[in-house]
This record gives sequence, C-alpha cells and structure tokens, in this order.
Amino acid sequence: MEPERFLSTLTSVILALALFLVVLVFVQVGWDKVAGGSLFGMYFGMALGVAVFVFVVWKGPGVLRRGLDHLRSRLPEPIYSCLAIGVSGALATGTFMAFAILLLGHTRPMGWELDRILPWMAIAFLVCLVCGLPLGMQRRHDRNSRVT
Repeated sequence: MEPERFLSTLTSVILALALFLVVLVFVQVGWDKVAGGSLFGMYFGMALGVAVFVFVVWKGPGVLRRGLDHLRSRLPEPIYSCLAIGVSGALATGTFMAFAILLLGHTRPMGWELDRILPWMAIAFLVCLVCGLPLGMQRRHDRNSRVT
C-alpha cells in the first residue's frame, strides 16, 4: 500500500472517530438540557455519531488523498513526508487520548486529564516528524534514480 493511501485512510478514520465523539457529546448535552436526561438522547447521539463516522470513513480518504497530492506538488519531498506523517501522528495521539479519557470517564487513572492532550500531540508531532524523514529521503532518492 502506498503511503498516501495509508495516511489518507488512517487520517480519515481518526477524524471520523473524533467527529463521532463530538457529535455524541453535543447531542447528549443538548438532549439533557432540552429533555431532562433521558436515555433517548444518548441513543440518538450514538446513531448520529455512527452515521457521521461511516460517512467520513466512506468519503474522507478520497478528499484527503487529493489534498495530499496537492500538498506533495507544492512541497519538496522530505518536508512533505515529514509534515504528512507528523500531522497524522499528532491527530492519532490526540484522538485516541480523548477517546480513552471520555470512554473511561470517572474510572480513568490519575493524571489522565483533557488538558494533557495538546502537549502529547505536540510530542507525537515531533516524533512522527523525525520518523517521516527517512521515508522522505528514500522517496527523493527513488524519484532521482528514476529520472537519471
């Protein structure tokens, strides 16, 4: 599988999971304010969240792949690979941390707070940025060897 296809699919699933959480929380909070805390709000929020998840996973990779292709044509190769992998890694880290914190609720371990997500996302971005460098260098070498 080519890296752009993998990154677009992974990022699409990550964004879909994040949107699922946002839809679920907003519908549940809104339903609690309007209807006074029935379980129907949670079920409706989950159904709407699943619909958003399916739509984003279904349509997202194509849109993201076109965006990645446009970005690749504008940036030189090592920078493009570093940025693409760095952003995907940061999004994955932040989304999975938020999902775990919200899923565990009050039973989560000490120190698992929402305000710690951004620093961990920054660390993941930097680590993935460095990990994308060998891929970018290899792709540049492959492209240069094909040209000559």
